[in-house]
Order: sequence, then C-alpha cells, then structure tokens
Amino acid sequence: DKPFPLPSQSGVNIFVAGTFTMRLIEKYGLPEIGKNVLWLFDPLTDDLRAEVHRLKAELFLRIGEQFNGLIGMNNEICSYFKAHLNDIPRVKVPYTIDKKRIIPPDFHLGKDIDALHVGIISSRRKKAMRQFQNSGASVIFIIGQLWNQVRVDAFARSRIGLHIHNDPHVYCYQHRIFEYWAAGLAVMSEESGPLEQYGIVDGSKHLITAPVEKMCDACLNLLKNETMQHSLIENGQTLLKKKYAPDC
Repeated sequence: DKPFPLPSQSGVNIFVAGTFTMRLIEKYGLPEIGKNVLWLFDPLTDDLRAEVHRLKAELFLRIGEQFNGLIGMNNEICSYFKAHLNDIPRVKVPYTIDKKRIIPPDFHLGKDIDALHVGIISSRRKKAMRQFQNSGASVIFIIGQLWNQVRVDAFARSRIGLHIHNDPHVYCYQHRIFEYWAAGLAVMSEESGPLEQYGIVDGSKHLITAPVEKMCDACLNLLKNETMQHSLIENGQTLLKKKYAPDC
C-alpha cells in the first residue's frame, strides 16, 4: 500500500485496474508524468442489487475524471464510460489470448478435478458451492487469488471451468471464459446475457449456460458426455485463435 512509482520517461501510463488498484489511485492519485489511461475488464453498474459491481462503479466514478483516456473490454463497459464520463476519450479493446498460451487439450491426460471455479466468494457463490459439494462430484471452488504455476496446475487437472456471477449483475466475463478455453477446459457458465457480440454460440458449440440454481445438474450431465466436452473445448479454442488473438 504505497504510491505508484514515478515513471522517468513514460509517455502513457496504462492501469489495468481492479478494485485494489483503483483504491490506491483514490488514496494516492496518479503519476504526474505522462498521460494516464484506465483499462477495465470488469463490468460497471448502478443496479442497487449488485453488491460487488455497483461498489466498483462508485469507486470508478470517484477517480475517473483524473484519467486522460479510458479503455473498456466490451460494449457494456464503454457504454458506462459514455453515460458517466462522456468527455474523456474512450475505446473498446477486447480481452485477447496469445496463441502460444492456448494449450491443445490432451484428452487422455488423467484429470482428478471434475469442475473448477476461481473467484472471490459471495453469498450467491456460497449457495452454488453448497449444491456442488452435495453432488458427489469432485468440484473445487478456489476462493480468492490463485496465480502463477499453482493456477496453471489447477487448470490442467480440471475438466470443466465454472463461471458463476458474483452478484445479480449479469454479464459475459470474457477474461474467465477465455482463460478456461485456453487451458483446455469445457466451459459451464451461469446465463450471461447476449453472447452474439463475442461470436459465442451457447448450447452445444462453445459453452453451456444454465441458471445458477440448475448449474450443478447441468454440470453433472456434461461430465457424462466426454464427446460434448471435447467439442466445446475445440470450438472455444478455434474462436480464440480466429477472433481473440492479438494478431487478429
């Protein structure tokens, strides 16, 4: 917890920021050398029911006017920028995956985790976690941070990657879904709103979606269908290479 180091000759300082970084900006301010740009991956909303993302939006609004430019991962984030800070230049830059980081799935590799969920805990995730824990499947909910080789190893041991929204705000979490595909996991996601803007086809091509209260049963059904798992992974990785690699 300290001020950002002063860049010596930086023309542009890009902050890929979550809540922790934005709190540091609120406390200490931004570097005085160079232009400061904020790049957000997480959704922003004014919905009072959204206990996590509404608070993040309030934090963003307290610091947003300090920036010289804004980058949003998708149309929804850029629309929030326009609605609240229209005078600041903005651009959409989607989350991308380096093709070298896309791991061809080895379907003969022994995997001892049926399904994996990575993310901070919340009341709705706790409820879903209890359902999975009572299902008899080998499902791991990793709460909090998991980085570097430990993260790579956990993904490599898993068949299905789960995405459950943190609060009632519904959105397509590109970062997590793309990360699962790149690591060779089939994706089971809570319903995520319109997916067409991403080129994602729900149901049988790229991923399976279900309401949170039905995700456990849907996941158990997918675990029984290895052919479907393989198809979802291969199609997801093809989409990443064609549309979401840096050289696309």
